[in-house]
Amino acid sequence: MSFFHRGIVYLRRNISYSLILFMIIFLLGSGSLGIYFSYRMVERTEENLWSGLPAVVSIEVDLVATQIYFDTMGIWIDPPITQELIKEISQLPYVERANISLNHHLYGRNLNRHWEPEAGIDNLYLENFDLNAFNIKGVTQPNFLELSSGMLEIVSGNTFSDEQLIEGRSVVIISQELANANDLEIGSLITIETLHPWDIVVDESLEIEFEVVGIYELRSTLNEFANTYPDGPNGIIIGGRNHIAQRMNLLNQIYVPFSILEYMLDFQISMRRNVLGENAVSDFRNSENFILLNDSRRLREFNEAVDEILPNFLIARDVTDSFQNVFTSMNQIRNASSFLLILFVGGSALVLILLIVFLVQERKNEIGIYLALGEKKWRVKLQLIMEVVYISFIAIALSLFTSQIISSQVAHYILREEMANVRVSGNTGIVEIGYRDFMDRGENLLDWFVPEVNEIERLIELSDVSLSFVNITIFYLASLSIIIISAFFSSSYLMRLSPKEFLSLKET
Repeated sequence: MSFFHRGIVYLRRNISYSLILFMIIFLLGSGSLGIYFSYRMVERTEENLWSGLPAVVSIEVDLVATQIYFDTMGIWIDPPITQELIKEISQLPYVERANISLNHHLYGRNLNRHWEPEAGIDNLYLENFDLNAFNIKGVTQPNFLELSSGMLEIVSGNTFSDEQLIEGRSVVIISQELANANDLEIGSLITIETLHPWDIVVDESLEIEFEVVGIYELRSTLNEFANTYPDGPNGIIIGGRNHIAQRMNLLNQIYVPFSILEYMLDFQISMRRNVLGENAVSDFRNSENFILLNDSRRLREFNEAVDEILPNFLIARDVTDSFQNVFTSMNQIRNASSFLLILFVGGSALVLILLIVFLVQERKNEIGIYLALGEKKWRVKLQLIMEVVYISFIAIALSLFTSQIISSQVAHYILREEMANVRVSGNTGIVEIGYRDFMDRGENLLDWFVPEVNEIERLIELSDVSLSFVNITIFYLASLSIIIISAFFSSSYLMRLSPKEFLSLKET
């Protein structure tokens, strides 16, 4: 009888031996798969999170660096963000296009602001000179950032044409709410002027009549984050953004071609300098520069590349700052899973070696007789290894099946529980400049791109940790390799004995 056949016969006749070996290998396989699924769950969730993040980057002044420089040198640095710089950044391979805009408050004659009662009277003048002051935003592209990202949707009329933008035509796009508040429609005319009612410095105003060519509706929701920050030794609390006020400002925002807003600002600056002197009035243009990437998963590579381009005191900022706690927690789970997997595999190999030694000692008479009758040691060793391999094939298959159902659910649960204790900071307007010292950046369009907090839970549920055929094959080969090595060492340890020594082994 061949040793292969002899091993199968022994497994059939000794059910207890087979079951013990089967259960141990099954439990070890299921345990290692459970740890692997936890690791895989974190990787898939992180991939989904990176894929779901907006591929939008803002080029801004580094407030932390400028504040530190001011505290040290007594000089406030205000580095310019030039069109040449944005053009250089836009040529990076990760960039789809650059979005440049200009913002300024101008006066809308006989134009009423949209306001909602829940905003509260306290917010009535927030970031506005008065009820007739509107934020005018000059854009350079028909499909400007708010439209291309889906924040806004044109529901009536059209966006700007290339010709209107190039020629700086007097056309505007307004919100449906602002249109309703003023009985405006496509083709209606509104007057915007440079002189605010409170302005007593100059008395000459530039008035331009604009035609409404598009009306938009807001499609995004600005997340409400409850985070508070201690500021300074007195423990003053800075609350999160006033989200209702930001929403009101966006619904009252008026979009115009970049060049016509630039023309109106040049006029306003010129008039004030005529009265106050050339050096008395600075250029108060407020520009926004956003870079749209091809793929949000390239954000880290883009940041590394753009760091080499940006001069001192300028930074590229995106919404990943809001998820640092999430990424940190995921890294901790990943590192713990990797350590546990290595530890578990090493422990499994040791357990198998000891188990096989113990089980073989129970068969000392059988194996001693084989050796006494002249059976080759390598054939007996191979029989022991093949017995373990036979059992392992079935045990590993079952552990794969059950782990797909049970271990993946456990991994989902562990990650959900861990993420439940992690908060998304969310507020892109608050920046830490030192221990217990914070600075408010002010409103920024990035706030609107921070994903919902419950997106983390959704991404966890969407994370598919099922194993592909390649993964299953790799797991089978890796598991069998560990099992064969363990069986080899344990059988080699025993086969060093002579038949007489083998028969004289003590009961354990």
